[in-house]
Amino acid sequence: MPGVVAFLSTEWVEALDEAASASETLAARAQGMSLVVQQQVFDLSAMAPADEPTGSTGSTGSTGSTGSTGADDDFTYHVAFEDGRVSVRVGPAPSATIRFRQDLATALAIATGAMSAQRAFMTGKLRVGGDLSVLLTHGEALAELDDVFAAVRDRTELPSVEGSRA
Repeated sequence: MPGVVAFLSTEWVEALDEAASASETLAARAQGMSLVVQQQVFDLSAMAPADEPTGSTGSTGSTGSTGSTGADDDFTYHVAFEDGRVSVRVGPAPSATIRFRQDLATALAIATGAMSAQRAFMTGKLRVGGDLSVLLTHGEALAELDDVFAAVRDRTELPSVEGSRA
């Protein structure tokens, strides 16, 4: 089994890409699709410094600036569904169909199941831009993507966030 990957790191995005690329079921769902979903997580400064304990073994999962959109305080990646192929890449998409933007605490809450994306959206913690209808139109493919990413989530090290007990 592959090793642990740090949340919002280049290695994490590469693991997501590997999982998406290997799924025949996801490829079948992506037939005929042209959809790009971009995720931006900001306020990474809330991550506990690397020299502070995180409550788990290993590193705190520093993201560096590889996925940055220019600021040192964010990480952006995107998922592209392109006629039977699904890829996950670090950085902003040249042309995103839909864009999600949230702070680190919200991203962690959604990733751990402490908060649903719907609740985050309804409370203003998750900002959504672009064509919202794709969430309904391509719901099955997006649900399959979530299932495919489960194995990566199981080996993802989540950072501690300053001021929380995460």
